[in-house]
Amino acid sequence: MEKIGIIGITSEGASLCYKTIIAESTKTLGGFNNVEVVLVQPNFNNILEAQKTKDWNKVATIIIDSGKQLEKLGVTKIVIPANSIHFAIKKIQAGLDIPVINILDVVKDVCIKENYKKALILGVGITMSDNLYKAVLESNHVTYTLPNEDDCNALDRIIYEELVKGIVSPESTRKILNIIQKGKDNLCDVAILACTELPMAIKSTNSPVPTIDTTRELALASLLN
Repeated sequence: MEKIGIIGITSEGASLCYKTIIAESTKTLGGFNNVEVVLVQPNFNNILEAQKTKDWNKVATIIIDSGKQLEKLGVTKIVIPANSIHFAIKKIQAGLDIPVINILDVVKDVCIKENYKKALILGVGITMSDNLYKAVLESNHVTYTLPNEDDCNALDRIIYEELVKGIVSPESTRKILNIIQKGKDNLCDVAILACTELPMAIKSTNSPVPTIDTTRELALASLLN
């Protein structure tokens, strides 16, 4: 049986990923069976400070240290439920002996499967401004667009000041939905929720376009052989 390791970045993103892995594995295994999950939570502030200066070597070092703890506990694969950390994914993968699932590849596969052509990217400021998804999408013939500067700033604030802290407000949800509607008006056929906390507010049932829930898709990918 698989033993999946989660390196938590925020508690909200990690818990969403954990719950999905347990729930989906139980559906497959039946009864009250589930895959084993081990979670390691490094200090989020240390990661955030390194990320603010784009010190991806330091970010990778922190994550690799957590990954080595998971290796000692016998996990068979690792997921990191945080999009922006994946600026350092190649360094992280190179520093560990077991597979680390790349959320960018997971999202790319969903875009190909669903034949999406133009994606709206929603996430924290650096995920959008530094084009985390640019290479993987464009190399697979998926164009993408970003919110305007004011909307990017609003998203960053909502994520860090509210969602990361477990706060989901109707006003902020409406703001995000308005941003997605602008993407739809710009001919986007999918919104990539490129922040693991965004699914707390945005669901397929309230979005004006289909969404890719990166947290859920990462969790599902961890259950594939």
